[in-house]
Amino acid sequence: MALYPLAPSYFGVEHVAILEHLSLGTALSIPGLAQQPALVDVSLLPDPTTGGWRVRSDFGFLGALDGEESAEYPALNRLRTAAMTPATRATVEIVDGEVEVAVALGLDPWMIPANNQPAGTALLSGGYGTLVHVAEGELTAHQVREMGTEQLFVTLALLDDTVLATHDNLVLGPCAELSDSPALAAAFAAATQSGASLAARAYAAGGRIAVDLPLDPADPVELFAPAVPPLPLAPDKPAIPPALDPDADWEFTTPADPLASPLPTGSRAFTSPKGTF
Repeated sequence: MALYPLAPSYFGVEHVAILEHLSLGTALSIPGLAQQPALVDVSLLPDPTTGGWRVRSDFGFLGALDGEESAEYPALNRLRTAAMTPATRATVEIVDGEVEVAVALGLDPWMIPANNQPAGTALLSGGYGTLVHVAEGELTAHQVREMGTEQLFVTLALLDDTVLATHDNLVLGPCAELSDSPALAAAFAAATQSGASLAARAYAAGGRIAVDLPLDPADPVELFAPAVPPLPLAPDKPAIPPALDPDADWEFTTPADPLASPLPTGSRAFTSPKGTF
């Protein structure tokens, strides 16, 4: 099964699941754990007995999420169906004399992107968030609103010193100035040398979009994250909803009950106007 890297954090903030079902022997075998917390790479394997996931590291299985705990992350079922293995990282530490394993799973609505990483792109690592100025892009208010809460991959393009977030041929808006971000400048330079374009994870919520960009790392290799393999996509759920067509024919229906008056019932008296007869 191919590894599917999850975002280890959003804008530098981790959202973790604390394992209740631990393998203490494996955790305590991690070198140096008694002195300091250990950050380890982990993958999640389906557990058919519980409907949950087993958490595996290079040292062995650290523990598991049972079916009830996994129900908080229904997006993981999409990876299970696609025969993909979720990959992320976990922090193992001793807290008040007890072993704690915190797996960076993230938030379910932002866990799996609504699109695939564009071909021919190098994916940037995250670290800090910057808003996309959608008012200066090509999205309509309807499109931004209908995106809801989701993660998506965007491609970054340069216009003079301005970094633009794009999706396919659509400019979402400017998100940074290259002169203000040495990390982005280094990433664009590396991408130019390799002939690749830059992609980044972006997150939409509440009518806003923010791009997760790298901090200035000590090692240039840390500018980039592992590539994300493609998943089957639902054609009726695009990452960017289509814009409304102002020339389209519109049809509006509403329940008739609140509008229609009930027919009169019972006997009625007829009164002629005075002086008619």
